[in-house]
Amino acid sequence: ISGAFMAGTNAGQSFNTYPLMNGKFIPDDYFMEGMGMLNLFENTIAINFNHRWLATITFVIIITLLSYFFITKKYHKFFYELIVISILVCVQFLLGILTLLTNVELYLASMHQINSILLLISMIFVYFQIKKEKFSIDKIN
Repeated sequence: ISGAFMAGTNAGQSFNTYPLMNGKFIPDDYFMEGMGMLNLFENTIAINFNHRWLATITFVIIITLLSYFFITKKYHKFFYELIVISILVCVQFLLGILTLLTNVELYLASMHQINSILLLISMIFVYFQIKKEKFSIDKIN
Protein backbone atom coordinates (compact mmCIF):
# COMPACT_ATOMS: atom_id res chain seq x y z
CA ILE A 1 0.00 0.00 0.00
CA SER A 2 2.83 2.36 0.86
CA GLY A 3 4.43 1.66 -2.52
CA ALA A 4 1.14 2.41 -4.26
CA PHE A 5 1.06 5.82 -2.60
CA MET A 6 4.65 6.41 -3.71
CA ALA A 7 3.87 5.54 -7.32
CA GLY A 8 0.49 7.26 -7.41
CA THR A 9 1.75 10.60 -6.12
CA ASN A 10 5.23 10.49 -7.74
CA ALA A 11 6.62 10.94 -4.22
CA GLY A 12 9.84 9.19 -5.21
CA GLN A 13 10.89 12.29 -7.10
CA SER A 14 10.69 14.54 -4.03
CA PHE A 15 13.98 13.46 -2.42
CA ASN A 16 16.69 11.58 -4.28
CA THR A 17 19.01 10.89 -1.37
CA TYR A 18 19.16 7.98 1.03
CA PRO A 19 18.99 7.56 4.01
CA LEU A 20 18.65 11.28 4.76
CA MET A 21 16.21 13.55 2.99
CA ASN A 22 18.05 16.74 2.03
CA GLY A 23 20.47 16.14 4.87
CA LYS A 24 17.79 15.63 7.50
CA PHE A 25 16.38 12.53 9.09
CA ILE A 26 12.88 14.04 9.32
CA PRO A 27 12.44 16.45 6.41
CA ASP A 28 10.86 19.88 6.54
CA ASP A 29 7.15 19.88 5.71
CA TYR A 30 6.66 16.30 6.89
CA PHE A 31 3.54 17.51 8.64
CA MET A 32 1.69 20.34 6.92
CA GLU A 33 -0.69 22.39 9.04
CA GLY A 34 -4.34 22.08 8.15
CA MET A 35 -3.99 18.71 6.38
CA GLY A 36 -4.31 16.57 9.48
CA MET A 37 -4.50 12.88 8.62
CA LEU A 38 -4.37 13.70 4.91
CA ASN A 39 -0.62 14.19 5.38
CA LEU A 40 -0.30 10.41 5.34
CA PHE A 41 -2.07 10.09 1.99
CA GLU A 42 -1.50 13.33 0.07
CA ASN A 43 1.72 14.90 1.36
CA THR A 44 4.44 13.51 -0.94
CA ILE A 45 7.15 14.29 1.63
CA ALA A 46 5.38 12.25 4.32
CA ILE A 47 4.61 9.45 1.85
CA ASN A 48 8.27 9.26 0.79
CA PHE A 49 9.52 9.31 4.40
CA ASN A 50 7.00 6.69 5.55
CA HIS A 51 7.74 4.36 2.63
CA ARG A 52 11.51 4.47 2.97
CA TRP A 53 11.49 3.85 6.72
CA LEU A 54 8.76 1.24 6.57
CA ALA A 55 10.86 -0.52 3.93
CA THR A 56 14.06 -0.23 5.97
CA ILE A 57 12.47 -1.54 9.16
CA THR A 58 10.73 -4.37 7.26
CA PHE A 59 14.01 -5.29 5.56
CA VAL A 60 15.85 -5.49 8.90
CA ILE A 61 13.08 -7.55 10.51
CA ILE A 62 12.89 -10.04 7.61
CA ILE A 63 16.67 -10.48 7.40
CA THR A 64 16.84 -10.94 11.19
CA LEU A 65 14.05 -13.52 11.11
CA LEU A 66 15.58 -15.40 8.19
CA SER A 67 18.98 -15.37 9.93
CA TYR A 68 17.32 -16.84 13.01
CA PHE A 69 15.77 -19.59 10.87
CA PHE A 70 19.14 -20.40 9.27
CA ILE A 71 21.07 -20.39 12.55
CA THR A 72 18.56 -22.51 14.48
CA LYS A 73 17.79 -24.72 11.47
CA LYS A 74 14.18 -24.35 12.47
CA TYR A 75 12.96 -24.73 8.90
CA HIS A 76 15.86 -26.68 7.40
CA LYS A 77 13.48 -28.44 5.00
CA PHE A 78 12.80 -25.08 3.36
CA PHE A 79 16.42 -24.00 3.03
CA TYR A 80 16.30 -23.18 -0.69
CA GLU A 81 12.97 -21.42 -0.44
CA LEU A 82 14.32 -19.25 2.39
CA ILE A 83 17.42 -18.48 0.31
CA VAL A 84 15.15 -17.29 -2.51
CA ILE A 85 13.26 -15.04 -0.09
CA SER A 86 16.56 -13.69 1.27
CA ILE A 87 17.77 -12.83 -2.22
CA LEU A 88 14.47 -11.25 -3.23
CA VAL A 89 14.36 -9.14 -0.04
CA CYS A 90 17.89 -7.85 -0.63
CA VAL A 91 17.17 -7.15 -4.30
CA GLN A 92 13.94 -5.34 -3.35
CA PHE A 93 15.70 -3.10 -0.86
CA LEU A 94 18.54 -2.35 -3.28
CA LEU A 95 16.12 -1.63 -6.15
CA GLY A 96 14.18 0.74 -3.93
CA ILE A 97 17.31 2.71 -3.05
CA LEU A 98 18.53 2.74 -6.65
CA THR A 99 15.11 3.89 -7.84
CA LEU A 100 15.29 6.82 -5.43
CA LEU A 101 18.88 7.74 -6.27
CA THR A 102 18.20 7.76 -10.02
CA ASN A 103 15.15 10.04 -9.71
CA VAL A 104 12.80 7.12 -10.42
CA GLU A 105 14.18 5.67 -13.63
CA LEU A 106 11.27 3.79 -15.17
CA TYR A 107 13.11 0.49 -15.66
CA LEU A 108 14.27 0.45 -12.03
CA ALA A 109 10.84 1.41 -10.72
CA SER A 110 9.27 -1.34 -12.83
CA MET A 111 11.80 -3.91 -11.61
CA HIS A 112 11.11 -2.76 -8.02
CA GLN A 113 7.38 -3.36 -8.49
CA ILE A 114 7.84 -6.70 -10.28
CA ASN A 115 10.24 -7.89 -7.59
CA SER A 116 7.72 -6.92 -4.90
CA ILE A 117 5.20 -9.26 -6.50
CA LEU A 118 7.75 -12.09 -6.73
CA LEU A 119 8.70 -11.53 -3.09
CA LEU A 120 5.08 -11.59 -1.95
CA ILE A 121 4.36 -14.75 -3.95
CA SER A 122 7.44 -16.52 -2.57
CA MET A 123 6.59 -15.59 1.01
CA ILE A 124 3.01 -16.79 0.64
CA PHE A 125 4.23 -20.02 -0.98
CA VAL A 126 6.66 -20.77 1.86
CA TYR A 127 4.08 -19.86 4.49
CA PHE A 128 1.58 -22.33 3.06
CA GLN A 129 4.25 -25.03 2.61
CA ILE A 130 5.13 -24.71 6.30
CA LYS A 131 1.46 -24.76 7.29
CA LYS A 132 0.83 -27.79 5.08
CA GLU A 133 3.70 -29.70 6.66
CA LYS A 134 2.63 -28.75 10.17
CA PHE A 135 -0.93 -29.84 9.41
CA SER A 136 0.24 -33.21 8.09
CA ILE A 137 2.44 -33.76 11.17
CA ASP A 138 -0.45 -32.86 13.51
CA LYS A 139 -2.74 -35.20 11.56
CA ILE A 140 -0.29 -38.12 12.00
CA ASN A 141 0.00 -37.54 15.75
